[in-house]
Amino acid sequence: MSFAIGLGGIVVALVFLTAAVYKGWSILYSSIISVIIIAVTNGLNLYEALTVNYVSSFTSYAASYFILFCEGAMLGKLYDASGAAWKIGKTVVDKCGTKFALIGYIAVAAVLEYGGISTFVICFVLLPLAKPIFKETGTPWYMWPAITIVPIIGPELMTPGGLQSHNIIPTQILGTDLTAAPVMGVVFTVVYFAICGLYFVWELKRAKNVEWKRNSLPPVDEADAGMDRENAPNIIAAILPIVVGVVLI
Repeated sequence: MSFAIGLGGIVVALVFLTAAVYKGWSILYSSIISVIIIAVTNGLNLYEALTVNYVSSFTSYAASYFILFCEGAMLGKLYDASGAAWKIGKTVVDKCGTKFALIGYIAVAAVLEYGGISTFVICFVLLPLAKPIFKETGTPWYMWPAITIVPIIGPELMTPGGLQSHNIIPTQILGTDLTAAPVMGVVFTVVYFAICGLYFVWELKRAKNVEWKRNSLPPVDEADAGMDRENAPNIIAAILPIVVGVVLI
C-alpha cells in the first residue's frame, strides 16, 4: 500500500508540475510544491527533501551542464544576429517554392535544432523566418507553436546524433554515445514526422471552415517582410558550423 501511495504521489506531482507550467506559474515555486507532494506521500523527511535532495540535485545539474547550455544559446544568437538562420531558411524556401515552403520551414527548424542551437532560443531564431512564410502560404498563425515545436522535438529527443543536452547528458550517466540505437531512432523519427504531418494536413483543412482560424495571419512588419540581410553569410558558411558539429561526433 505504501508503495502505491508513493508512486501515486510521484504521478500527482508530475501532473501538477505540468499543469502549473502550462498555466504559466513560476517553475521555482511549482517544483518546490511538487517536491513537497513527493516527500509527504513517500514518507521522506520534508526538511531533508527540500534542503538536501532537491537543492543539491538542482545545483549539481545546473553546474555540470551550464557551459553546454551557454554554448547552445550562443550558437543560436550567432545564427540569428549574423543572418545565417535566415540565409538557410531563404535558400530552402526558394528551392521548395510556395507550395512546399512550409515543409522547407520545418526542415530548416529540424536542421538547426539537430545542429546544436539551444531549444530555449531556437524559437526566437525561427520567428522572423516564419512570419513571411506563413503569410505567403496562408497558413493560420495560431498553428505556429505546433508547427515549430514538431521539428524541435524530433531531432532533440529521437534522431541519433542530435547535439542537444537531452542526447548529450545520457552519454555521461548511462554510458551511451550520441548515436545510440540508430535504427530505432531513425524509425521513430520518420513515424513521428509522418503522424504530425497528417495532423497538420487535417488541421489546415479544418481551419478553412472557421473564420477566425482562416484569418489568423502573422503581424508582419517592414523589418520582417524585407529581410534582405545583405551582410548575411552565404549558404556554405551558414551550414558549416552544423556540419562540423555533426562530423566531430
